[in-house]
Amino acid sequence: ASINVFPNPSNGIFNIVQKNNFQKQNLEIYNLLGEKIISTTLNTSQTQINLSGKAKGIYFYKVVSEDGKNVSNGKLVVQ
Repeated sequence: ASINVFPNPSNGIFNIVQKNNFQKQNLEIYNLLGEKIISTTLNTSQTQINLSGKAKGIYFYKVVSEDGKNVSNGKLVVQ
């Protein structure tokens, strides 16, 4: 399943939408130091992530399917 993240950049509120076939996946978000700051399971086709309490800047996300195959990754920009 491919992932669509919007709005990006944002004030910290991101919507993560799975396109194509929905499947349960794990979402991890990292800061620029490579530290994992959020780890959650995507149980629905659209999930809202709130980074508004975090410092402005660039974060990286990785979405991994339950079988461990890397599905999607990219960056989030908090303004």
